Amino acid sequence: MDRFEIEQKFKIEGPSAFRKKLKKLKAKKIRSGIERDRFFDFKNALRCRGCILRLRQKGDLEGLLTFKGPRFPGRFKKRLEAEVGISEIRMAERLLRLAGFRPVTGYAKKREEYRIGKTLVTLDYLRGPGWFLEIEGSRSGITEIRRKLGVSERQLEERSYLQIAKGIRGKYAA
Repeated sequence: MDRFEIEQKFKIEGPSAFRKKLKKLKAKKIRSGIERDRFFDFKNALRCRGCILRLRQKGDLEGLLTFKGPRFPGRFKKRLEAEVGISEIRMAERLLRLAGFRPVTGYAKKREEYRIGKTLVTLDYLRGPGWFLEIEGSRSGITEIRRKLGVSERQLEERSYLQIAKGIRGKYAA
């Protein structure tokens, strides 16, 4: 289903204090584990439009296939997102390759997912760059949770995880 993804990401020193605050806020832990993201493109057509096609592997076989449109300007990261659950990750990759898409890059991260009402909060670790806190939901929900977690605007991270993982500066599709 198509929807707009609205989120903000923050660079943090570590997860301990945030885990405690999330517990105090009665956040429900949804899952945790390693996620492997692979990005596919067809002759750079998606990247040139500011779009991505991502195959995310959670666990051994399950995953998500996600299309993200170009980013809208503004304080909050906002873009069109269409996502479908995948029960056979290897077959999904095979279908993408048969359709002419090729993997162009990827990365892995450790992720903990929490839900507070309609707002999703994640604690993410990328080897090298370190820890990040991401809040996804409505603008007001993001602002409220950010304030309750005590995250400063100075900690705001504008880059995508792909840019962070690959050390990319400046504008990039993901």
